[in-house]
Amino acid sequence: MAASIDDTKVVLMELQDVKVAKLLTDPSTAEPTYGEWVDLAGILTLQISPEMETKNLQGDSIIMDTYSRITGINFTVTNSVLSFSGLEVIMGGTVSRTGTDLTEKVTYSMTSAAATPPYFKIEGKWNYPSTDGTVADAHVILYKCRMTEAPDFDINDASGDFGECSFTGSAVPTNYSGKWWDMTLNATAEEIGAGE
Repeated sequence: MAASIDDTKVVLMELQDVKVAKLLTDPSTAEPTYGEWVDLAGILTLQISPEMETKNLQGDSIIMDTYSRITGINFTVTNSVLSFSGLEVIMGGTVSRTGTDLTEKVTYSMTSAAATPPYFKIEGKWNYPSTDGTVADAHVILYKCRMTEAPDFDINDASGDFGECSFTGSAVPTNYSGKWWDMTLNATAEEIGAGE
């Protein structure tokens, strides 16, 4: 009998891939639908931070009870390169191409009419050496995300380090199933989106 996956020792190492897909529909009668996956190349970190609200019941000069509830999930993504197609998914706007060969030009544009960022799904995959050999990779999926801070990127000169691009957002539950996020350990490695 093969060893079962030990979910008590999940190593957070070797982030290999993060992709985003635009949320197309989120009806109350069915699961959401999404556009094509777009790779956020040069991924450095994906930080997930569930947010808690805590209330204390006070009386008789003591705390008599504590109420806690998860109210949201925040995340931050940091990349070493910039993706125009990724900006289109997470910020809105458009990517346009003109010309051919040596006259080709690619432009990312944002107008005031498209200043409200859309919802999107984000999935990250990391690989790490499982000490017992049962885990090939792990995935984290946030199903309905929106940026809360626009991408911030540095463009450095040749005397400095490479620049980085980072953005912050929050996830809310989907309408039909109320799903916020999943984390999955796989005995056989999977590509992003393979579980759909």
